[in-house]
Amino acid sequence: NKFKKVIPKEGIQGLSPLEGLYLRAPVYDQIFKVSDNILKDDHILSQLYRYGILAPKGVSQVSKTILSALTHARNFVSAGAFAAANGILLPGEGNYATLFSKSGLLKEGDKSLLSIAKDITYNRVVGRIPQGSRDVYERAMKVQVVGTQVEANIMKKNLAGIISDNNQGAKDAFGRILDQNKFRKAITKSREIYGKLEDAYIAEDDFWKFLTWGVERNRHSGLLEKYGVDKSNFNKILKGDKEALAGIVDANGKNMSRQVQNFLRKSVARNYDPTAKQFLGTFDDFLDEMAGNIVRNNVPNYAYIGRAGRALRMSPFGNFIAFPLEVIRTGNNVYEQAIKEIKSEIPELAAIGWKRLFSFASTTAAIPYGATAWFKNKHGVDDEEMQALRRYVPPWSRNSTLLPMGRDEQGYLKYVDFSYGNAYDVLIRPFNAIMNEFANGPATEQSLMASLGKGTADAFMEISDPFVSESIFTEAFFDSTIRRGVGMGGRRVWSPADDTATKLWKGSKHIAAAFKPGSIDQFRRITDSALGKADKYGRVFDFEDEIRGLAGFRILQSDPERGLTFKSTKFSRSLKDAENLFTSSLLKGGR
Repeated sequence: NKFKKVIPKEGIQGLSPLEGLYLRAPVYDQIFKVSDNILKDDHILSQLYRYGILAPKGVSQVSKTILSALTHARNFVSAGAFAAANGILLPGEGNYATLFSKSGLLKEGDKSLLSIAKDITYNRVVGRIPQGSRDVYERAMKVQVVGTQVEANIMKKNLAGIISDNNQGAKDAFGRILDQNKFRKAITKSREIYGKLEDAYIAEDDFWKFLTWGVERNRHSGLLEKYGVDKSNFNKILKGDKEALAGIVDANGKNMSRQVQNFLRKSVARNYDPTAKQFLGTFDDFLDEMAGNIVRNNVPNYAYIGRAGRALRMSPFGNFIAFPLEVIRTGNNVYEQAIKEIKSEIPELAAIGWKRLFSFASTTAAIPYGATAWFKNKHGVDDEEMQALRRYVPPWSRNSTLLPMGRDEQGYLKYVDFSYGNAYDVLIRPFNAIMNEFANGPATEQSLMASLGKGTADAFMEISDPFVSESIFTEAFFDSTIRRGVGMGGRRVWSPADDTATKLWKGSKHIAAAFKPGSIDQFRRITDSALGKADKYGRVFDFEDEIRGLAGFRILQSDPERGLTFKSTKFSRSLKDAENLFTSSLLKGGR
């Protein structure tokens, strides 16, 4: 676009004289996209930052997501949770008819919403979108429902900031240096493959967003039809035409004009003139925007990440910071949307609100805790054993929702980290952290208060970790250089006794691991388990457990014996540090 409109964020209007005005795009970018402009500077420091920090950060994130088959499965499952949280999978309001029979979106040869979703996602990646479905896809794009996957867009922007071409940035990052005649065909093919993988990652998100948009459009369209709102009078109702308002009655003849008019006016955010109280488009456009407004606000969307979040993506810190930001924003919005619908005084809309509230509560809390209780009962595991298990799981699983999945020959528990694929886990981890501290502490008022304080602090750290922790590449680089071969958890990358060449080799290997696709280790474990081979630590994996991990929920084996070794080592180190506190003052002054 040649011009861009200055739109203030809600709640901070009136701070700029430019609000509501249109500026030429280059001028707008110079004023409001300062961080992007700094990165495009030709200064040597800008180039060092782009190619030394931002490029490796972007490539390492790509390798752990778009290039990882397991993350694709997790991406699809997580996106499905957002759809389920909005109540589209529950019966009523014609939801199932829309999903499985007729969508009402095609002018000719109507198909089910699932069929169209398959056309615009799966067929888009492996072939071509049929023309009828393509028209619907363009409508969904117009209201910014599809193509807005948060992580993929963040990574694309990171890499595009380096190469300056938004669409080809990510692909060129893997081949720009070698892009000569000798390698041209190989590089072109690698770009095509990467492009397909990236499109698949976005399509997995688009599939569920499109279903949510289609169901929201259908159930709100049915609601308006019951009150006689159609293409001939919807703008008249918005404006307050007395004749049109008089015709809005419920099944008992009660006039519902005020409630329906308020609902219509609050349902759309774009192409609506609040002064003239008119929607600038057709009735179909109005329904598209009404559903689009709900999906944009209730499902994570890259377009709604604030300037602070977009600026943080260009720092050496943070891993996929935009996603938890969006989960928190949209989680709150689902509650607000449900409350508005319940209090709308329109019975049919209130029913949608109650369904949305029930679905959100089920998805975020009831399903995780219900699944935990069911698997505990199935495998005969009590609360005490679950608390013991948490003492031996990795730090990142300490406050996760853990599902017991049976035992090995020695009686040690197997488990699934349900939080790995639970999109709303960021909202319930604080509660888990606090409850874990309560369970671990003695039952005295003082100790429980201390546990509450520590649990709250841990919960805050859980939420803030994506924003303040080092990125995947930065952490590996700092481990091998600034921290002199010591990782964040105390694990050594190389020993001080190693010679310089060995240190360089081990450090380089540690940094290179940051770029390794996440699914490589999983496929290696599957192969080893099928052949009965042990890994370098002597562990033998179960083939059935590993193959299930391809769906995004890998069954893990607890190992208390190995865990005790780590705990003993940690205790010895802490004891030595405590002794040093006592002896260091005695040894001062040459003693």
